[in-house]
Amino acid sequence: MLTIRDLCIVFNPNFSNEKVVLEHFDLSIESGQIVSLVGESGSGKTMVSLAILGLLPEIPKLVQGQIFWNEIDLLSSSEADLCKIRGNEIAMIFQEPMSAMNPLMRIKDQLDEAITIHQKEIPFSERKKKITKALKDMQLSNIDRILDSFPHQISGGQLQRIMIAMALLNGPQLLIADEPTTALDVTVQKEIIHILKDLKDEYNMSILFISHDLGLVSSISDKIAVLHNGHLKDFGSVETILYNPTSEYTKNLLASMPTFKGQRRLLLQKNEPKSIPENEYKTRLEHRLRLIDTAPRILEINKIKVEYPTKRDFFGRVKEYHIAVKDLNLTLKKGEILGVVGESGSGKSSLAKALLRLIDPVMGEIKLFDADWLDLQGRELRLERKRMQLIFQDPFASLNPKMKIGEAILEPMLEHKIYPPAEAHQKTLELLQKVGLQVGDFNKYPSQFSGGQRQRISIARALALNPEVLVCDESVSALDVTVQAQVLQLLLDIQRERDLSIIFISHDMAVVYNICDRIVVMKSGEIVEEGDVEHIFFNAVHPYTQNLLDAVPKIPKHNA
Repeated sequence: MLTIRDLCIVFNPNFSNEKVVLEHFDLSIESGQIVSLVGESGSGKTMVSLAILGLLPEIPKLVQGQIFWNEIDLLSSSEADLCKIRGNEIAMIFQEPMSAMNPLMRIKDQLDEAITIHQKEIPFSERKKKITKALKDMQLSNIDRILDSFPHQISGGQLQRIMIAMALLNGPQLLIADEPTTALDVTVQKEIIHILKDLKDEYNMSILFISHDLGLVSSISDKIAVLHNGHLKDFGSVETILYNPTSEYTKNLLASMPTFKGQRRLLLQKNEPKSIPENEYKTRLEHRLRLIDTAPRILEINKIKVEYPTKRDFFGRVKEYHIAVKDLNLTLKKGEILGVVGESGSGKSSLAKALLRLIDPVMGEIKLFDADWLDLQGRELRLERKRMQLIFQDPFASLNPKMKIGEAILEPMLEHKIYPPAEAHQKTLELLQKVGLQVGDFNKYPSQFSGGQRQRISIARALALNPEVLVCDESVSALDVTVQAQVLQLLLDIQRERDLSIIFISHDMAVVYNICDRIVVMKSGEIVEEGDVEHIFFNAVHPYTQNLLDAVPKIPKHNA
């Protein structure tokens, strides 16, 4: 069905900044087969998908090789021929739904357009039924409200599900899914995987599933291809890749996967390559618990309520509200790492925005360093904001596309007069290196980086002001497992150096287990369970928490 032969992609060929993206890459996908493409951020995974659809960036490039789709060579096809195939025979779910959707069009219009481009003969009533069914298949509720909304009015997880529904509207023969569940919580992720598998069987559809999560792809794939720096390192059945990989790179990927079995190595180990003796592990854990228990409270939240207007009358007066957070109480101690988990729409991001005063609670109290945080206004608030920083969920939307990334990190240091200009510039270069980027990246723009690299830029920018409280809103969700482990280790190293307090919002339960001291579980804007890590993971009481844990993708046991 799809055959890629000897594909080579080079950006800026014959220039000093030449970049080889793919080299001698081969891949084949048969009818009704799911092939997963796994690799680190920047390995070339997304470029494979863009090459198939003829959507490679409009910059100087050299593209060689062949991509056959049902005996049609896509690389030599005209734009008119590709337009007939895109979204119809081959559909794609893009990695970042916010940037892939038109911000000026309502959701219903974008979904309707996806059908009418290829199937003009379908009447409006049938198109509406088709759209409603597709959204229901994605486990979305309040469909009328969603259809009437603009993209910015929808959560990241909901947008990702809408993108999946849009890609399936025309019944494609091949679905390219580029990190389709990155923004989704584990329970919805599990449901989406089941839906994709059912649709594949129902329509004999093939899927190219791109991900950095080996645990996830092991539950859906027929075959797995492992890509590193544009080179294919391993290709074979799920069992072969998981239990008999040939390359050291694949072995390192497997070893880097966070789990919630055994030692919480990231939190309690200091860059030690192997597990520490069990008695030493217990000693370190008890010591850390004592430190947190006796530490002063740095943040206290009392009965806050956050709501959004959902319906207005003819005169613009609000008629209905959606309550995102209700009567929530929370404390954070100095040096503590507090995990906040829950499904998409549970209120996690609304809590983060309320803490940073990006939205103001309609009632309640927030005390930061014993001061009333909600009373601060104007210049006083701007000055105090440097003490608490937020790493946003969507790295592309949170970076100015017209500002070089070095300037984006440098700007807050100069604005708050943290360092003189020359020293601030040097600190920026150091931060770039700390998060795994290069000094030469200073003068590049966000569009020149992969999704995972942009997330590292966002982390560096948040750390630039030396905050005392760091709110991480899904800050490692876009990172592959090896870079994720490096960034988490970086956060922990900085946390130890500065005795930093962190609120770590995530849907990745294995990461939360490895990095947090205490966890709160949110559902429908409320905390349903709270406790230390061991209690939540091994003695959870609430059924909602148990479902979250059961839905975590796991590497299947090897039946040797």
